[in-house]
Amino acid sequence: MGPGRKLLTIFLAIILALPLSLGSLSSTYVVNAAAEDYVNQVISAYGALSDEELAQVRAVRDAIKQKDWSWWKDTVIADEEFNTKLTQLYPTDETPVYTMISDFVQLFYTADDLQATVDSTKAKHTATFQTLFGSDFTFDDLLDFFGELQNQAALNFFIGSLFNDSYTVNDAITDAITDTFATGNYDLFEGKLSELGLSVTDLIRIKDNFQTALIDEGVPVIEARNAVIGGFARVNSDIVFTNEQPTIGSTQQLSYSVSYPFAVTLNEGLDYYSSDSSVATVTLDGFFQAVSEGTTTITVAAKGIIVGLKEITVTAPPSSGGGGGIISIPGGSDEDEEPVTEPQEPVDEGIISEPTTQPIDVAESVTITEDDETGLTITSATVNEENVLSQIAGTDQPADIRVEITNDSDLFNVEFSSDFIAKTDADNTNNRLSVISKLGSTTVSVKDINATLTALKDKGIDLEQGKVTISFGKASATIKQAISDQITSNGAKVLSEALETKVMVVVDEESYPVKNVTNYIKSKITIDQMVDIKKVVAVEWKHKDDNVSKSIIRMASPDGELTSVPTLVEISEGKTIITVKQRTFAPIMVVENDKTFSDVSDSFWGKDDINLLASKMIVKGRAEDRFEPNGKITRAEFATMIVRALGLNKTMTTDYKDVKANAWFTGYIGAASKAGIVNGMGDGTFKPNLEITREQAATMIIRTIEYLGGNITLSDEEKTKQLAKFNDSSQIKAWAVDYVAKSAKVGIILGDDKQNFNPAANTTRAESVAMLKRFMKITNLLSE
Repeated sequence: MGPGRKLLTIFLAIILALPLSLGSLSSTYVVNAAAEDYVNQVISAYGALSDEELAQVRAVRDAIKQKDWSWWKDTVIADEEFNTKLTQLYPTDETPVYTMISDFVQLFYTADDLQATVDSTKAKHTATFQTLFGSDFTFDDLLDFFGELQNQAALNFFIGSLFNDSYTVNDAITDAITDTFATGNYDLFEGKLSELGLSVTDLIRIKDNFQTALIDEGVPVIEARNAVIGGFARVNSDIVFTNEQPTIGSTQQLSYSVSYPFAVTLNEGLDYYSSDSSVATVTLDGFFQAVSEGTTTITVAAKGIIVGLKEITVTAPPSSGGGGGIISIPGGSDEDEEPVTEPQEPVDEGIISEPTTQPIDVAESVTITEDDETGLTITSATVNEENVLSQIAGTDQPADIRVEITNDSDLFNVEFSSDFIAKTDADNTNNRLSVISKLGSTTVSVKDINATLTALKDKGIDLEQGKVTISFGKASATIKQAISDQITSNGAKVLSEALETKVMVVVDEESYPVKNVTNYIKSKITIDQMVDIKKVVAVEWKHKDDNVSKSIIRMASPDGELTSVPTLVEISEGKTIITVKQRTFAPIMVVENDKTFSDVSDSFWGKDDINLLASKMIVKGRAEDRFEPNGKITRAEFATMIVRALGLNKTMTTDYKDVKANAWFTGYIGAASKAGIVNGMGDGTFKPNLEITREQAATMIIRTIEYLGGNITLSDEEKTKQLAKFNDSSQIKAWAVDYVAKSAKVGIILGDDKQNFNPAANTTRAESVAMLKRFMKITNLLSE
């Protein structure tokens, strides 16, 4: 590596040791941007710094000014090969090179008159720069390249930190170099940069030398870096208030919107503060409450760095006067009085009827093997398939083909031929396969397995000798520990082993997992003690889906995320029997979880339902200790509650133009849309933050019942009868009429004490929870 290559490596290393966010503030890449534009962007970041932060930046600059060439040579660079070649290039005086390094580095700590400093630095070192790099690589090119590289590093560091607390600046730099080249935006530079032979190892080593040496002298390098990151963020972000003119007593949930390096709204990983709590309070996760007249500053911090500031003024509420104009919807105004929109007749609990199956207990041929890799004891079994087929033939009743294995083991495998699966599905599409063991049991739909076999056939895979293995048993020790750690960190208690079901198709030693199912996978687990059934819930553990970039996937935490799944609980003979319903083959664990909120009083009509579904991890508060029961609920929040209740996988893509890929609710809306539960607004939007109306809520719930197979039939006469319950039925929109009539029939959502449905009125969070609980009861997703 020649001196020019090595010097560029040094420049990269040292600059990347400085504030990450001194790069391009644009969300688009612009190759060969003018250095003046770059300077203006840096100036904007410095303009947002406080006097204390500016002092930290200047302190670093002044410390660098005092360093002579030997400090750069021996302490920072410390590279014998480079120093030897530099001596050959400058046999009498190496000072110009080290002076250029020092002056160049100071640019990134210059908060005063930066444009003039850039101009003078360029003029002062033109000859030295050309000697090292040649005329085809200019000072402006170097600034532009650093800006784009830092922009990628800032993206990696910011997003990576949200997913993984251990993600470091070095990780961000390493990934940024790879990702910057991979964008394809540097084709003009590709040849030149390849010639330079940049070494990531050299970058990290020199950066660490530079940073450590200054820190050891008490120079605030880290503080200066964080200050500029904060300043950069503050000029490219906003603390979002749904109402920027709050009045005394009003509340709202704040969010943080940034425009660098891409537009995104964040709802987690941030801490909120109010400078004057006598004017307004704000919880750490952004729940704002106006207290008295006055002005306060709301601060947002990420990992201790102040990334947002906003001054907000609280005023007195306007006088209601005598003219009014405010329409009062009965119900929900008094937190201790149950809204009159609660059902006035029994709820129909027979909407979802599961087919009664004929149990077929089959004898098995058992072999026991030991898995050397995981240390789990594995019991493998096969069945007499001809015998089973003869038993299920000639009957219209679906069969539950049960293989019970009495051995003590950690994992149980039952093998079937692909031909047996196809014939069993052809016999009855509601046939099931169950594996029963001392650990518990699992039941899988034959139809779902055969769908995978059909898909493999369509790809040209010969299944004549194919085998299907259903596995049920303990998950690996690593997964068990990961789930346990997350459960206990959330304040819940572990009640069971981590168990998982897997179904694999094996053809010629190639394995194909069954992934997509349209029927619930049902697992039954017995706990040898009585547990409060209101606090028992099963959770499944899935890898986080990071859909940002390849580097984001690399840096994402290896841990997964826990989501609740439908859980039915019964007490029998001093034991707790849990039935878990899943739409994935993710590992599961049964936990005991007790969740309450400080703003839901004991006398509040909806307390029991709120605490129940919060303990089941289906609904969440607006803040850790605050549910805001009388607050309105948005369309995104309601769809999210339904998806959690169903235990559906999040789907990270949607066709709605106002649902951004990085919004917190995207996966839930995507799942609801895929299931046909939501259809949007007709203009290509979903309006996620719009408060949901009662007719919209009724529509979503009835569609969900139908998605689960519920068949609510109404003749024209019966529909007229149901709608006649409401004096304002003529106000129900045409698309919602059938859904409202069906909801009235099953008792999900009814009218008020004046026999009005109030179709356009908004529902409160507490009312939504009550609807959701009734829906879960009648669809066999909740036992209590």
